[in-house]
Amino acid sequence: MKKFTITLAIIFLAAAAFALDIRPANQLTVAWDPVVVETDQVVEYTVFVKQAVEGAVEISAGDPTEEVNYIVTFPSEGVWYIGVSASKYQMISDPDGGPDIRVDSGESPIAWSSDPNYASNGNTFAGAFLEIPSAPIGLLAP
Repeated sequence: MKKFTITLAIIFLAAAAFALDIRPANQLTVAWDPVVVETDQVVEYTVFVKQAVEGAVEISAGDPTEEVNYIVTFPSEGVWYIGVSASKYQMISDPDGGPDIRVDSGESPIAWSSDPNYASNGNTFAGAFLEIPSAPIGLLAP
């Protein structure tokens, strides 16, 4: 019985270590560590949201940014994971004297807030958004 209790305690501790932190809000500020590139290259990040349901599709949360933080506004009610991908570009001088040419890399995989491999210190999280309901009507004092 003692062995069973110890095993059960270890399972509960492990489950708590990977618990998803739910942040109730219609907006959530997210931040990440910068991707390191050569000094003449620029990194752009694209932020995504995806509902926390089976088969959900990621949705771009806005235009790419060079910043390492972003305010995400959830598009509708639900529990939402947040993802960030990175791409880089470099401006190359045109050998014919024309305008500089932008050379883009491909896009990295999306790092999701629900994946402990990408979340800071393995602390996974999601946003949960519920709209405020209408006020009750028809009040009376019976």
